Amino acid sequence: MPKDALPLKLETTKSYGGNVVFYDRYTEKRDEVAMKVKETLPKSKEESITLDYLFVCVGGGGLIAENSLVASAISPNTKIIGVEPEAGNDAQ
Repeated sequence: MPKDALPLKLETTKSYGGNVVFYDRYTEKRDEVAMKVKETLPKSKEESITLDYLFVCVGGGGLIAENSLVASAISPNTKIIGVEPEAGNDAQ
């Protein structure tokens, strides 16, 4: 999450049990930060993360693309579901 993210976004993420990793949007690239996080994850199959589904906002496509990349690396069988609010459903 960018260091300058809205406090409400940070609080909400943490309230859902999210582990927040901050990055500087002006000096760091999100994909490089994601790869560093990936390197800290357990390597053995028994310790790997298992996700059945990952629901991600479609938006402009970048968020779902990066989440898909990371999810496929740590949990290849995860199904990625793109979501948008009904009132702003541009992807449909």
